Amino acid sequence: MIQQPSECLKSLPNRPSECATISILDLSKCGNLTNLPDRIGDCTSLVTLDLSICENLVKLPDRIGDCTSLMTLDLSKCKKLTELPERIGDLVHLETLILSDCHGLTSIPDRIGDCTSLVTLDLSKCENLVKLPDRIGDCTSLKTLDLSKCKKLTELPERIGDLVHLKSLNLDGCRYLKVLPDRIGDLIHLDTLDLSFCRDLVVIPDRIGNLVQLKTLYLSNCTSLTTIPARIGDLVQLKTLHMYECESLTSIPDRIGDLVHLENLIIDYCGKYGSPMVIPDRIGDLVHLKTLILTGCLTAIPDRIWDLVNLKILCLSGGRTVLPDRIGNLVNLQRLELCYCRSLTALPDRIGDLVQLKYLNLTDCRSLTSLPGRIGDLVHLETLDLTDCRSLTSLPGRIGDLVHLKTLIMGNCHNITSLPDRIGELLVH
Repeated sequence: MIQQPSECLKSLPNRPSECATISILDLSKCGNLTNLPDRIGDCTSLVTLDLSICENLVKLPDRIGDCTSLMTLDLSKCKKLTELPERIGDLVHLETLILSDCHGLTSIPDRIGDCTSLVTLDLSKCENLVKLPDRIGDCTSLKTLDLSKCKKLTELPERIGDLVHLKSLNLDGCRYLKVLPDRIGDLIHLDTLDLSFCRDLVVIPDRIGNLVQLKTLYLSNCTSLTTIPARIGDLVQLKTLHMYECESLTSIPDRIGDLVHLENLIIDYCGKYGSPMVIPDRIGDLVHLKTLILTGCLTAIPDRIWDLVNLKILCLSGGRTVLPDRIGNLVNLQRLELCYCRSLTALPDRIGDLVQLKYLNLTDCRSLTSLPGRIGDLVHLETLDLTDCRSLTSLPGRIGDLVHLKTLIMGNCHNITSLPDRIGELLVH
């Protein structure tokens, strides 16, 4: 192993036999290194080559292709690197290629397709990368492809569908990506698909329904996305669906109710102002749901939400909300957030049935005039936030029954003129 951090490489060993024994070469942070010597090709036993943060490295020599034992090549933050040599295709044992933050890189050579052992390809933050070669489809061992924040990427090649072993595809921040190829539906082993901040993406192809192994789908800040295909209901293994500020999206298909393994559904500030999101009644079929966040996107709460008895986290902040007695059905709820529900005037008595509740946030519920006495039944409550509850005039005496309360926040509750005597019992506990 040769490790030479923080200084540029001056030479490799003089004798070829010495080069041939090197298995790990760490040249990370060699800020003055502009080129590697041709003799790198004599390192025929080299398994790992780390050139990360060699910020002045301009190119790799062709003889890098002679390092046929190489399994890991890290070129992250080589910001002046403009191209890879064609002979990178000779690295037939290469499993990991890291090119993140290579801002000068505009393309990948076709011969990347000869790297048939490649498992991980990280091109994140290659801000000038315009496209991938069609032969990326020959990298059939690939399991992780990270293209996040490749801001100039406008399309994916159809042959991406040949990556049948791909498990993770990260397109977060590919803001000019307009369409996904139909063949994305051929990625039958895909586990995670991140489309966050694909702001120009208008439609998701129906064939996304073929991704029957998909567990995580991120669609946050897809501001041009107008519809979710009905076939999303075929993603029977999906556990997490995250949508944030999808402002052109006004409805969710009924078939969301077919996502029988869904555990986390996050819909934050979707729909245009004045045209809030429509949530279908079949949300009540998501019997395994543990986290439901519907922030700033509701005028009314779908009645069947109260059938979700396995919920642990419920956030309805920013909605025009009236809570029914049926909230008491959510007996496993641990966290309830109702911030900025400015038309909420009262909490139902049955909130006292939420005996597992640990956190209750009522920040800026400015029309709330009182708390029910049964709030004292929330025996596991640890945090109660009443900040900016300006219409609240008093606290119920049973506040003293909250034996596990650790944090009580009442900032700007300027109409509360006195506290109940029993509040002193909180100090005892």
